[in-house]
Amino acid sequence: MSTVCVRIRLGAEHYAFDVSQVREVAMLRELTPVPGAPPAILGVINVKGQVLPVIDTALLLGAAQSEPGLPARVVIVWTGAQLAALAVDEVIEVGPTPDPTEEPDSPLLDGAGVVDEKLVGFINLDVLLRAAA
Repeated sequence: MSTVCVRIRLGAEHYAFDVSQVREVAMLRELTPVPGAPPAILGVINVKGQVLPVIDTALLLGAAQSEPGLPARVVIVWTGAQLAALAVDEVIEVGPTPDPTEEPDSPLLDGAGVVDEKLVGFINLDVLLRAAA
């Protein structure tokens, strides 16, 4: 069985999550810092009149940044409980992805598997967004 997922890159690592939780992909621009915010919150952005927290996805997942500075893109996600922007280096593709075959090594992941000869971690967005707060 496969699920349609958005595959992303954070540094040299690849991750995926269900496309049904994605609202849009946008360029990261005009980030406003939030004093006193948790370390995983890079700041906030205005997307179509809505102020969204920008989450440092690489920090939460322990992925090394490939380049210094902020990631280029954000993926706007909705979990039913929260709308947020995930900072990512690259959106690789949207398409069918096989179910995870490996047990998760992090509480933020539902598992891992090989896709296009790359190890891909499958992100549990509900848990990830809670961990950012």
